[in-house]
Amino acid sequence: MLTRVLAVLVLGFTGAPPAAAATLSWTRPVKVSRSVALAGVTCQSPSLCVAFGDAGRVFVSSEPSGGAVTWKVRHIDGSARLEVVSCPSESLCAAYDGGGNVLVSTHPLQGASTWRRIASDPGLDSFTCPSRSLCVGVDSTGNVISSTHPARAGSWRTQTAGDRSPTYECVHDQDPGECALMSLSDLSCPSPRICTALDQAGNVVLSTDPHSRDWLVAYAAEPPDTASGLTAISCTSAHFCFGTDGWGNFLASADPAGGRSAWSATGLHTAGGQNGPDASLGHMITGAVCSSSSACIATNRETRLFATANPAGTAPAWRPTGLDAVNSMTCPGHGWCFASEVDGSIRSTDDPGRPHSWTRAFDDHVLSGVPGRFACLSKKLCVAVDPLGRVATGTVR
Repeated sequence: MLTRVLAVLVLGFTGAPPAAAATLSWTRPVKVSRSVALAGVTCQSPSLCVAFGDAGRVFVSSEPSGGAVTWKVRHIDGSARLEVVSCPSESLCAAYDGGGNVLVSTHPLQGASTWRRIASDPGLDSFTCPSRSLCVGVDSTGNVISSTHPARAGSWRTQTAGDRSPTYECVHDQDPGECALMSLSDLSCPSPRICTALDQAGNVVLSTDPHSRDWLVAYAAEPPDTASGLTAISCTSAHFCFGTDGWGNFLASADPAGGRSAWSATGLHTAGGQNGPDASLGHMITGAVCSSSSACIATNRETRLFATANPAGTAPAWRPTGLDAVNSMTCPGHGWCFASEVDGSIRSTDDPGRPHSWTRAFDDHVLSGVPGRFACLSKKLCVAVDPLGRVATGTVR
């Protein structure tokens, strides 16, 4: 999952920044929970946001910018930690917990009794619902669980990806047990027409019909005798996927199912060439996030932030943004991206493909270094949560 690439710092600010064009003006954070550390938030629309975290609880709101009183707690899953909540519509939310249990509600704003435990996969690693008629998860043994009627317990099926790509460890006999290991991770399904994941060898595994069609290796990152391979994969649409590998390359494709020739791999300042094990620190990308096929940002090992407006090109034009001490970033939707700097300042942009479009959003001197999460409902409204159980909203005025 791309959460493995980089996370975003949480709210620790004491005031809102001056209002400006295309700049979010943030409210003071309000505490919605006294004991639950909020690990994430998802917003389907301005009338449905769900925050989640520890202790089997979710916090729901039909008016996320209305203050603490608008957020209601729902105890849905014992003491389990909720890993992901996905809400493709206002009439469907699905979650999975640390034990691999899938819980679904068709009335997420109502009481806890509307959530039912529907399916279970103890090895579940990633989970998402790209539409109301499809939820998909992948696990550490190479299985895919899915349903086209997520609220019906009997509709869930398990299939194997059937992928036995050899790993570097297998080829070099470092651990014979790895030879039999199949695993899938980093699931990304921007629509029901495409899902991608990573296999145990760092290859892209893809399906254009994830509930009923085989998953195939769409891109083999490196030969099996090479200790590299993709470390993260994500897609913004059926026509654009991107990832990073173990040597600091950025990989992207405007035709993800088109095979290896449809993917380009490049580092920073490499004019289209790929990085190898001896690449310099300035060339190596440590993480990347994209808001669309025409806007991506990336950091290098020197913590500098770069941007490109042609990520799927054979030689993307990565330009420095002027941010040189970035320790986390995210693009949570509707064109907004956020980056945090080591001094505790949070920067934002609604035009990530333009290098010098970043402005200061707020300061985080209190909780610097603690990961948090953002969700953006529109071009004018974003929501953030932190591990202290607080919520804040940013609006464009």
